[in-house]
Amino acid sequence: MLFIFLSCFTDPIFIKHGQNRVLYLSFIIPEIQFLPVTNFFKSLCETIAKSDKNIRFAAIVDHHGTIMAYSERKGIKPLLNEEQTAQYALAAVTRQYTRIRWQSILGKIDYTCSSYEKLLRITIPITDSRNHLCFVIIFTLDVTTKNFHQIIMNKVKPIVKEKEKELLNRA
Repeated sequence: MLFIFLSCFTDPIFIKHGQNRVLYLSFIIPEIQFLPVTNFFKSLCETIAKSDKNIRFAAIVDHHGTIMAYSERKGIKPLLNEEQTAQYALAAVTRQYTRIRWQSILGKIDYTCSSYEKLLRITIPITDSRNHLCFVIIFTLDVTTKNFHQIIMNKVKPIVKEKEKELLNRA
């Protein structure tokens, strides 16, 4: 089933609502704005991105690897283009599936971090009570960030934990 809504965005946006794929078409009609799902995901990404000055980018990705929303630090020059970011999101979800199978033995994953020459990339899996992957939070930090563990555990994880129930309800 495909739902079509009109929004004031300039580009079409596809999002997932339950089992349905939703298309928001780009028409400028301010009176019509059915954006609660988009606003939730976008707001979560913006909250994460603004939680620390070292965060460059934050995104939420569904269990299929589709980017639901993202936010970037103002003035930042992205290192990946849109297509590369989408490919990375899919790869990140695939890696999370591999990691999750070990949670029953090793314990729940807090986060994973990859240190690249130009940035730190962190993923936080969101799993349901049956240990099924629902979403992955992806965010990046400046490569010069020294206290990344504290940023993740004391700033980002509490935001994610606060919204986890609502995220799972939207899976």
